[in-house]
Amino acid sequence: MSAPNAMIAASHPLAAEAGLGALASGGSAADAAVATAAMLTVVEPTGCGIGGDAFAQYWDGEQLSGLNASGRSPSALTLEQFSGMSEVPTDGVLPITAPGQVAGWVELWRRHGRLEFPELLAPAVHVAHHGFEVTAHIAELWRRAHTRFSESTEDLGAWFDTFVEEGRTPAEGERFSNPALARTLWEIGVSEGDALYQGELAQQVAAATLLSEPDLAQVTASWVEPLSVTAWGGELWELPPNGQGIAALQAAALSGRVPDSVHGSIEAMKAAFTDLYSTVADPETMTRSAAEMLSVPHLDSLAQDIGEQASSPAPWHPRHGGTVCFAVGAPDGSMCSFIQSNYMGFGSGVVVPATGISMQNRGCGFVLSQGHPNQVGPSKLPLHTIIPGFLTRSNRPFAAFGLMGGPMQPQGHIQLARMLLRGDAPQTACDAPRWFVAGGNRVLVEEGFDATGLVERGHDVEVADALQFGGAQVVMPTADGGYVGGSDKRKDGCVLSAEL
Repeated sequence: MSAPNAMIAASHPLAAEAGLGALASGGSAADAAVATAAMLTVVEPTGCGIGGDAFAQYWDGEQLSGLNASGRSPSALTLEQFSGMSEVPTDGVLPITAPGQVAGWVELWRRHGRLEFPELLAPAVHVAHHGFEVTAHIAELWRRAHTRFSESTEDLGAWFDTFVEEGRTPAEGERFSNPALARTLWEIGVSEGDALYQGELAQQVAAATLLSEPDLAQVTASWVEPLSVTAWGGELWELPPNGQGIAALQAAALSGRVPDSVHGSIEAMKAAFTDLYSTVADPETMTRSAAEMLSVPHLDSLAQDIGEQASSPAPWHPRHGGTVCFAVGAPDGSMCSFIQSNYMGFGSGVVVPATGISMQNRGCGFVLSQGHPNQVGPSKLPLHTIIPGFLTRSNRPFAAFGLMGGPMQPQGHIQLARMLLRGDAPQTACDAPRWFVAGGNRVLVEEGFDATGLVERGHDVEVADALQFGGAQVVMPTADGGYVGGSDKRKDGCVLSAEL
């Protein structure tokens, strides 16, 4: 019996269903990705929205390509606007950057899609209009956002108008609809994305933010060349900066230079993060290239600083976010790893009135340090957390995968990649307890994780709840032309498959 030749691993069943429906209609992995992504903006508003960014890695059957759909800061943004602040605030208009996600949908579809664009968004439009039952996981994240925004000093009235009914957020099992978002998605569909970036909808976005209409009109998604390193008998692929995927590549490459142990992986991750937060920014302002960061001499120098005891690197303060990721395998052999996000839950808390659009707070990726390559400024790409992952072996796809969760992402990538390339089943790799480097020598571990020896080596080990450790999605091709997959138990996801 052969494995099914069509598969979606996603963090919500309705999203997986939308993607599988696109495949069943003769679509490619790109079509399925757009349909899945659109549905996720409806059913997981706690993790993504029309006002967010996206990245993808795409295997077209012959080669792997990368897509960067991240937006720039407003052209009118200045450092002076942050006077008296120690970091970029999380709420309000200051952390808002241009929404690149929809541009990414369109670019992916134009290059690799087969179906009509409005058709791909139709399931999301339907569910937004008619409503969906909120899961326990999403209900909890929604409740936390309500608490956060209730305590905010910013004017976030449109968020409460859109996402709060009778003074509270939806409970588990309650039905929630968003007719305004349904109209927005329909407009985006029939205009092939143009509505968000020019015209009346763009005017509304500009009126609610510091973004100008020209800022929105200039939003594009760019095809980029993925980067790779060899580790654990295969190749790990990540996108180049402005994302943090290069930290996963450095940590994976260091695995061959330090002891093959949890301690060694943790210390490799610390070294990579220290490099990341001092270097990675908008590629136009970086003082060191990605190639230099992955060069043998540089990796060797990082390895030299890794010893038998836990290090305490210079402090860095990663911020957790809310994100969705998924993986697709299509009957024609095309595969996609896709990730999109508003960053911290509902993002900035700014909702464009009467549109259902939550604006991201991706500007929190900037720093306020004078002269830093990632210093906040006009028309810049920030250091970005969301990263799609891909594995190959012998120049063939081995897995499309991702793991949501802010700074957990590169750490999750190397933990997943190591397990998958060493032969663990996708679901086993998704379910395995994880570790998380939390800054300094703090290491969070999931309940059930074997931390034997870490305390003795000087690590400050704490057990944390499952929300700290992200959510993984994996699709792997099989020798018979089918797929196997895994979906994280920490989310509401599932793997849907069919023989088409």
